[in-house]
Amino acid sequence: MRQIIKENKMENIIKEYILSNYDVVDVQFTTENIYLGSGDVEDRNIERNVINVYIDNVFSKKSRAEMRNIKSRLWDSLSGLFNLDFVEYAAKWGLVVYQIKREEI
Repeated sequence: MRQIIKENKMENIIKEYILSNYDVVDVQFTTENIYLGSGDVEDRNIERNVINVYIDNVFSKKSRAEMRNIKSRLWDSLSGLFNLDFVEYAAKWGLVVYQIKREEI
């Protein structure tokens, strides 16, 4: 039996997974329009779902290497568990990881 998971439900599952398994503050989803360099002219514009993950580093406790390690583990686990292929040409999903840090204005 094959079950269809709607995009909104998929986003909720991904968000819950990330928040419960990684040291992150928040997860948000956005979309971006991508213009492809090849293919039929009608099919060159695609919409990509972007997973935005925010790591708390306000007090600079995490090194750059630690944050890259979190991103790498996220990338691998999301690719494997949810079958999200981030590197495929014209991929429908993307991953962006931000750090929240203290900066004087």
